[in-house]
Amino acid sequence: MNDNEKQNESITELADNAESTEMASTNKVNKPLSRRTKHGLLSCLICLCIIAAVILVNGIAMTLTDKFSGLTMDITSTQSFALSEQSKEIARSVSKKVMITFLTDRDAYLAIDPYCKQTAYIAEEMQKTSADLIEVTYVDLVRNPTFANDYAEENLSTTDIIVSCGDNQRILKVSDLFHFENYA
Repeated sequence: MNDNEKQNESITELADNAESTEMASTNKVNKPLSRRTKHGLLSCLICLCIIAAVILVNGIAMTLTDKFSGLTMDITSTQSFALSEQSKEIARSVSKKVMITFLTDRDAYLAIDPYCKQTAYIAEEMQKTSADLIEVTYVDLVRNPTFANDYAEENLSTTDIIVSCGDNQRILKVSDLFHFENYA
């Protein structure tokens, strides 16, 4: 074979390779997606839509609760954070100003344990129901140590609650509000 023939043969091979590559890429583009691939893509799309919807609903709920601080909803199965009808009647029948004072700031009190959280929410619900005759306040003993001076004989704790009406007052512990049973 001479050089011209070798060169022609090389050019022919290159043309054949280019043609087969072009045909292969054309076949890949025109080849429809398999059923399995379509199903996978659809599943991913549905998951992304669900995640986006959850984020959107959460964002709306956070915006509403920030804008309307009293907006709450008890979705527990036992309605643990809602007032019973009997409790609502008691709150409505209050005729004198009642102060419920928690001895730490609200966020810290809610973070102590579920019982403290439930106590705070119930007290706040009673405040809403009582036509402003029950007032709930939070006094942080760390930031306001002089508050404890009025209760020098008492050993106050951050989980204590002071309930007062006129000259009458009582210091309650969370254990006074719940019935606990110990199981071995």
